[in-house]
Amino acid sequence: MIIDEAQHALTTAQGVNAMFALKSARDQINSLHAKPDLMLVFTGSNRDKLAQLVIKKEQPFFGSEIIAFPLLGRDYTDFFTDKVNLSLGVNNQFSKDSMWEAFQLTGHRPEVLRQIVGRTAINHEASSFSALLKEDAFLWHTQIWDEFESDFNALPPLHQAILGLLVQQGRAWSPFSEESMQYYKAALEQPVISLSSVQTAIQSLREQGFLWQSSRGSYALEDESFAEWFKHTHPL
Repeated sequence: MIIDEAQHALTTAQGVNAMFALKSARDQINSLHAKPDLMLVFTGSNRDKLAQLVIKKEQPFFGSEIIAFPLLGRDYTDFFTDKVNLSLGVNNQFSKDSMWEAFQLTGHRPEVLRQIVGRTAINHEASSFSALLKEDAFLWHTQIWDEFESDFNALPPLHQAILGLLVQQGRAWSPFSEESMQYYKAALEQPVISLSSVQTAIQSLREQGFLWQSSRGSYALEDESFAEWFKHTHPL
């Protein structure tokens, strides 16, 4: 059984209960025979969110392994280029190099690449689809990063410090630990910061779509691309 985007189950008590029910069913069914009759595979687009299923003892699949699937690579874009070019004129073809470069700029997202290719092919009558494709992909990438920068710069200093520490520590982040509180104080150059102010800031970040929270209080970035942007623009 394959459960896609399984991390969403962690956001509600009902979802967590469903996970425990699946674990119980697996254990009971597989105890009847030497070979497993029920195998569960959980997939998700956000590794940190998915990891919440396995890194804490109170979670249903504590101790299970998280395996990073390899990203789609050059073989995918070469195949996609050949497929797209079949419906285009001989003089208006995408090159495999430009398709691969565009795919990298979109963060290896097939759905985004298809959208950009579609816009390029429909909206332009030009002799160089490849150049236009790279330009559109670069514009998409720039727009996403500009949005991150604009949204981040609009946040209060405490909110920015919280996000910065989360990016640095990843799944090890403990928002209210003594270490974290000292980090916030140093970042804001304030001798005292209350737990309630941190709680309020975290709730605000959730409402604004920066943070994801499981039903049991674990946190992760809502969009992993934000971490890429932050590390690029705020090097340690």
